[in-house]
Amino acid sequence: MFLCLPRMLKRLCFGRGSAKLIRNILKQEGLLGMFRGLSSTLIREMPGYFFFFGGYDFARRVLTKPGQSKDDIGSVKTVLCGGFAGVTCWAAVFPADVVKSRIQTGKSTAGFWKCLTTIARTEGATSGKGNMSTDI
Repeated sequence: MFLCLPRMLKRLCFGRGSAKLIRNILKQEGLLGMFRGLSSTLIREMPGYFFFFGGYDFARRVLTKPGQSKDDIGSVKTVLCGGFAGVTCWAAVFPADVVKSRIQTGKSTAGFWKCLTTIARTEGATSGKGNMSTDI
C-alpha cells in the first residue's frame, strides 16, 4: 500500500509524530495500549458533564429576569453562562484530570483510585503541573 510513496513522504508519515507514537504503543503494549486511561477519562467525563450542564442551567436561571424565558436572555448572557459552566466543570473534575493524565502518560501504573489517593497523600491538593487556581 505504501510502496509507491516516495521515501521522503514515507519518512514524514512514519518517522515521527502520531504515526510513530501509535506504532510504538502497538509494538510495546499491543492493542490494549491504545485504551490506556480510558476508564479514567470516563470517570472524569461523566461527572464533568453533570456539572457543566448543571452550571449552565443554574447561570441561565440566575440571569433570567422575572417573567422572562431562559431562552430570551440574549447572546452576551448566554456566553457568560457557557463560561460559568466551563469553570464549574473544571473545578469539579480537575483532580480526576490529573489522575487521568498521569495514567495516560505512563507516570502511574496504578488504577484510578489508587493513583488518586497516592497523589492526595504525597502531594496534597495542589498536585499536577500547576494547581487548580492557576489553571482555571
